[in-house]
Amino acid sequence: MSKKKGLIGMIAILLALVCMLFAFVACDDSDTQQESVHFDGDCLHKGYTRFYLPHGGYFDREDDDFGEHSYDNGATAKAATCTSEGETKYTCSLCGDFYTVATAIDPSSHVYTRNVTKQPSCTQKGEAKYVCSCGASYVEEMDKLSHSYTSEVVSQPTCSRTGLRLFSCACGDSYTEQMDETDHKPSDTLSFEGEFHWHDCAYGCGTKIGVEKHNILRQQHGTTCMQYAYTHYYCSDCDYEKDVVDESGDFVSHKYEAYTCAYCNRDMMLDYIEEFETRGNSAEDKIIIENADMLVCLIDYINIYHVTSDKYFLPSYVKLTQKNINNFLSNLAGAGTATNWSYSVKHNYNTVTQEVTSVALAAAHNDDYQYENIATVSPYDGQYNFEVYRQLNSLQFGDRTITRPVDFDDFAYLSRKHSMEVSNSEQLFFAFEHGYKPVPVAGSKAQTILEQAKSVARVIIDDDMSDLEKIRAIFLWLVEEVSYDYGIINSATANSYVDTSHYAEGVFNFNIAVCDGISKAYCILAGIENIKCVRVISRDHAWNKVWLDVDGDGRKEWYCSDATWANNRISVDGEKYEYLSLDDFLFTDAQKSALEQTAFNYRATDCEAVTEVNPYALIYYGDADYFIEDKEEMTALFKYLSSVFLTLGDGEALITVDFYIPDEFCTSTPAVRAALQTAAKAADFNYSFSYNVHDGQTGRSVIMIISL
Repeated sequence: MSKKKGLIGMIAILLALVCMLFAFVACDDSDTQQESVHFDGDCLHKGYTRFYLPHGGYFDREDDDFGEHSYDNGATAKAATCTSEGETKYTCSLCGDFYTVATAIDPSSHVYTRNVTKQPSCTQKGEAKYVCSCGASYVEEMDKLSHSYTSEVVSQPTCSRTGLRLFSCACGDSYTEQMDETDHKPSDTLSFEGEFHWHDCAYGCGTKIGVEKHNILRQQHGTTCMQYAYTHYYCSDCDYEKDVVDESGDFVSHKYEAYTCAYCNRDMMLDYIEEFETRGNSAEDKIIIENADMLVCLIDYINIYHVTSDKYFLPSYVKLTQKNINNFLSNLAGAGTATNWSYSVKHNYNTVTQEVTSVALAAAHNDDYQYENIATVSPYDGQYNFEVYRQLNSLQFGDRTITRPVDFDDFAYLSRKHSMEVSNSEQLFFAFEHGYKPVPVAGSKAQTILEQAKSVARVIIDDDMSDLEKIRAIFLWLVEEVSYDYGIINSATANSYVDTSHYAEGVFNFNIAVCDGISKAYCILAGIENIKCVRVISRDHAWNKVWLDVDGDGRKEWYCSDATWANNRISVDGEKYEYLSLDDFLFTDAQKSALEQTAFNYRATDCEAVTEVNPYALIYYGDADYFIEDKEEMTALFKYLSSVFLTLGDGEALITVDFYIPDEFCTSTPAVRAALQTAAKAADFNYSFSYNVHDGQTGRSVIMIISL
């Protein structure tokens, strides 16, 4: 019985627990819950209701729909005007959703454009009119402007007085301001007295500023043919200078360089001309020639003054025997400086002493040798078949933009001290070569040639050029503008005494000449610019020497220059041309002798040319020269050529350019070829070219012919 009662009791307890569980679950939806709170949603989140349970817990129940947008108070998207509606835009701050609402036309919202109809000034007001597109408008008055003053100094202040500055307006209003006194102002130049120098006050108050003692230097000057020896004292800081003359000695003899005195520019011939004129007219009254210089002057005298009667002389500085007389006579042809004239020569020989007792010279009496007949036969007269070749244009010739006016006549030679009357081109050439100021006879050939030479100098030379630049311009002009007369040197009928190609007439009248005419024209053009230039002759050639300061050290030296050999012949596609080569611009006597050309006249004792110079470093394109030292310079040259060719226009043409490549850059002709090809490619050079290479002692000169 007890076990049965116990089981029944347990079942009763379980049933009670089950009932309690159902009761607890049922209370979730029963009125027994204590509180609930609703949380609103928005456009991004749904709302929900939170139910709080009696035992302290809660649960949430989500709403079926999302909440409302959160729109702002609206912003003007388009303002209403007097003629159109506006728009207000409302935007949700959460999701960005928006909508617009039209706003009514605003009759008062005009959009005005401002236009000043009357400019204001410092004396009157202005007006501006405002106009709306709807037609509405109004006028606004503009205030007067302030005065606009400009200032000028009425009186400058100085160290002893005030100044005055005036301020003025265009309307007439003005006022002045006083300017304070200034400090002393030093003048631009130094004043000096005694041992001191200083700057005076520029305002004239008499104050000396920066008084210092002279820094004295001195220069010694020896006695010359014109003045006594003297010491020149000068201050290195100011213009103070003083000469102290030493009159204890006598004037010295002339110092002749190329038969012209370096001090007074006097021709050596003047030392002997009186004797030449009065003596030598017979074997009994012969001229005694004391030295080789005197012999040169005698030959020049006979040539230039055209002595046709016999002149007897005997050189005392050389013993003339039957054995060496012929050698002496053969050398007379090169004794003169001016020309290769023709002489009749005779001599007296003493069979007892076996010595020559006198020599007589006279110009040949043939009519061809008369001065009035020289340079009378031109290449176009048909007396011989002249032969010339077309000149290829050269880029070295450069820009001839010269500022001399066409009537310029203030040439440097006019300052020469000694004058010489001239009537033909030979005398004109001699005068310029020997330092004279030529005075042409009116209507003479000399006057004509001088005027033609001046015309050239006006076109190719400026007064601001250095002597080197002037000589370069002369050299290039002679090469570019004068063709060599190849026909005359091979002609059996040509006569060098009458044909123009042997004289300056060939250059200036016909632009056709040989070395004789070209070298004489060189002297004339250089002489016009008062640059020392002489003509050098060998047995079969003539060239020039010029006295220049090439390296800029203030000291002039002699240099050879050959405008004939610089004009080379070349064949292109079977046709012959002439082209410029700079190898012969400036060089030494030794370089010419190596080519078997040794001068008869102007030898070492007169004007020796010993200083070597590379002429390609003296010819420029832009800021660069034609001495090409590396591949960068070579490439730059090709780029320059391309830029120049673009300006030449259409049509085929041949252009030459001459440059120099030292051994340090290219050691052989194949290396030159490779360098040219590489540089042309690097510079995008789109023109065909050929070239010739001439080997020298330290490098190679290259003449390049470009086909356009």
